Amino acid sequence: MAQFRWQLIPPVTPPAIFVEQVHRHCGQSSGKFAAQLLWQRGIQSADQLGGFLSPDCYTPTSPWEFGQEMKWAVQRLG
Repeated sequence: MAQFRWQLIPPVTPPAIFVEQVHRHCGQSSGKFAAQLLWQRGIQSADQLGGFLSPDCYTPTSPWEFGQEMKWAVQRLG
């Protein structure tokens, strides 16, 4: 049987202001673990946080950002 070893990144502690901002979006949760996960994933500003957690702040990406693959899909449907 194959042996696998998990490679865990060291835990980080996001700034308290970031944890508070996450808490405002999470309702009854303290937001501590969500803030840690988001921080580790690179979501580290209030602007990024709002767009990620709040549908009212989300700005969708243009489908044309997918590049050539989107052009192929449009041609295939057309």
